[in-house]
Formats: sequence, C-alpha cells, structure tokens
Amino acid sequence: GRILAISNHGKDIEEISAGGPHFETSHYGSDWNLVRLMREYCDGADPVCTVQDGLASLEMVNAARESFDANGDRKIISKK
Repeated sequence: GRILAISNHGKDIEEISAGGPHFETSHYGSDWNLVRLMREYCDGADPVCTVQDGLASLEMVNAARESFDANGDRKIISKK
C-alpha cells in the first residue's frame, strides 16, 4: 500500500500511499474494481478501453516474455 520514490542518489525519499477503497480485498481492490467496471459495461456504460488497447497490452506481455526467455539479451523493437 505504499511506494517509496527514491531519487537524488538516495538523498530524497518520498512515500506515496497507494492504498484505496477495498485495498484489503483480493489483488488490493483491483478485482472489486474490475467487477464494478464489467457491471457498468453490462448496464450500458462505455467500455474503459478499446480493442486496440487490449492488443497493445498483449503485445507488451509477449515482448516481456520474449525478453525474459532470452535472459534479457534480446532488444525488443516496436512494430510501429
């Protein structure tokens, strides 16, 4: 629930509270938020992301896995 932002070679430390409503639930409230957003979408709300956003997310995951499998030696170059 907290993030330490350390800069200036450790001389500056800022603590950021990352907790929020439902933080004590599974995945620190993200599951609750996902269910809420899906319910809103089913009730007619606009989607929170596009198909292109989903594809970009999967491309990033794939690139990260390729880099991991190559022990970080492979430079991933964007298709764009």
